Amino acid sequence: MPKSSILKTSARLPVFGALPESARDKPLELWFQDEARVGQQGTVTRVWAERGTRPRAPRDTRYKWTYIFGAVCPERGTTAALVPPCQ
Repeated sequence: MPKSSILKTSARLPVFGALPESARDKPLELWFQDEARVGQQGTVTRVWAERGTRPRAPRDTRYKWTYIFGAVCPERGTTAALVPPCQ
């Protein structure tokens, strides 16, 4: 989408009506943000055993995850992302 059509479309957004009068003639960047939680969990445990028996098989039930926060400014083609080091 060309820059001019992005500006024309964004000028109709309700946020422009909420701007103070002193900010209406200044440039405005629109950023769109999203977040996601991603993680990994142990898989199904399988073991060799004689037919008809049910052996015990310990399974790793720990679950690790982290959050990813991302944002994009389509007009400038710029992105930013954060992956925090702790949960």
